[in-house]
Amino acid sequence: MHEQPFMATELAESARRNITWTLGENDPALVETIVSDLHEREHLDDRAISELAPDELDQLDARYHWPHQV
Repeated sequence: MHEQPFMATELAESARRNITWTLGENDPALVETIVSDLHEREHLDDRAISELAPDELDQLDARYHWPHQV
């Protein structure tokens, strides 16, 4: 079953919020890079990204070494 457009948008926003809150990242370009990496490298959709626990995101961050702003 495909998501309705408004649900897909909400899931995409939720995925980005999870990354922003969990990793403390506020650079929109880097958040998009992280989401793209998770889509491509981990084969996760927006729903799965939005449901990642903080420790799971931290492990992925350690694996991929995303360049956070200081």
